[in-house]
Amino acid sequence: AGAPAAVEEAGCSHLHHGPGSTCSLEVGHRPPSRVRSMTHDMEHSAAAARLHDGGIQTITLRTSKPLDLEKFKSFMDRLLWDREAHPEDIYRVKGLLQLEGEDKKAVVQAVYELYNITHTCAWAPGEARSSTVVVIGRHLKQALLETWFNECVAA
Repeated sequence: AGAPAAVEEAGCSHLHHGPGSTCSLEVGHRPPSRVRSMTHDMEHSAAAARLHDGGIQTITLRTSKPLDLEKFKSFMDRLLWDREAHPEDIYRVKGLLQLEGEDKKAVVQAVYELYNITHTCAWAPGEARSSTVVVIGRHLKQALLETWFNECVAA
């Protein structure tokens, strides 16, 4: 039901990226503190979007459980491309993901009908793992989006 999402390893062609390594400040990387602060930044950009047009809505979806990547891609496909099932106008999606079986964080970004999922830095030892996805658009149905998002939780 749509084109496949791109999944890539962000800038990790360097020799220093082995099991258990963390990201450096080299080109193409985000420092671990920057990745951790993304949720904060996403919520601020969503709040700013609400100020420009009263019809624009923001919904934040969260879970502390790992997500299944294939289920999450199906969620994104349905969210962005299935206009018959729902009339939402999606402008932007940003999120930090905890994927099942992955030691690295993943970032999802979408603009209108295009999205990308990129693996980033490793989770720090003892760091609380969770997923947060911010959806910006019009005519958003929070209960429906929460249901679809919760269906992405790994079994």
